[in-house]
Amino acid sequence: MGSEEETYGMAHRQLNYQSPDSLWLNMGLWSDPDDTFQDACKRLAMTLAKIARVSQGCSWFDTGYGCGDQTNLFLQQFRPARYVGVTYEKSHYIAAQKRVQRPSDCQVTLLKGDAVRPDSWSSDSELGGGAGDIRGSENKFDVVTCLDCAYHFRTREDFLHLLHRKLLREGGTLALADIIAGEKPWTQSLNWWNPVSTLGVVLMQALFLLIMTATNVPLTNLWPGPAHYEAHLRRAGFVDVGVTDISNQVFPGFLAFLERFRTQRLPHIMVRDGFSYPSRVVARWAFWGILAVLRFSVAKRWLVFVLAHGTKSRE
Repeated sequence: MGSEEETYGMAHRQLNYQSPDSLWLNMGLWSDPDDTFQDACKRLAMTLAKIARVSQGCSWFDTGYGCGDQTNLFLQQFRPARYVGVTYEKSHYIAAQKRVQRPSDCQVTLLKGDAVRPDSWSSDSELGGGAGDIRGSENKFDVVTCLDCAYHFRTREDFLHLLHRKLLREGGTLALADIIAGEKPWTQSLNWWNPVSTLGVVLMQALFLLIMTATNVPLTNLWPGPAHYEAHLRRAGFVDVGVTDISNQVFPGFLAFLERFRTQRLPHIMVRDGFSYPSRVVARWAFWGILAVLRFSVAKRWLVFVLAHGTKSRE
């Protein structure tokens, strides 16, 4: 992340309305259109951990731990001996300090900072240790996971090289739930034989760029397809790599959930929070517009959701 401003803040609290004690924030793995947001988020987190081959008693580095929901899930389900997490969002870091339930048999360290810049990692948490010992030693984690956040990093490629050089032990595994682009770049979607269609696509491209900029997604991270991602993993030094497109299990359910949120929940929130009628109208149309661009981007495969994994080879 290149800015001190937060990308998400605590706005995602509203998405957890079906379970007010939760603060989950990922796009979820949806097995049924009627899944709750929390169930879909948990399913994606558990799928990622299993791909990473997490085992009891391991040492685990987790990037983008959010407000602590995935940390609690991972600690309860997998019982690592050590868990270290880093998040860029200060509000998430503060919330997680209060919400993470630390098992007696696990050393837990929560950090705030840029995942790509270890010199930025810091902690004033009482949940365990600071960042100094992590920055000062190398190759110490059995597992690294990155749940629905690496596309924000500046850059993802730098992050992969950092993991391989400094954070993973030989034989350690990396797993990411991530977003890239399809094989055909989003810049090549124009049909000059149909001016009306081309004008519409150009408009969508402009709005797509606006959304990527507003959500701190560097375009250099939108690698064109799983094969390209695998090549980057190998270039960073990983072996036994694999990248699987799971867009159909993520985007349709997530977008359907957002549409239900827009029509059923958003009006109530705006009335509760005292929005004026003109403001409510603008907000509802803005939300609808963002959803329209996202649907178009998914349909055109400008955005592809993948599960990626690799192993640090043994010398």
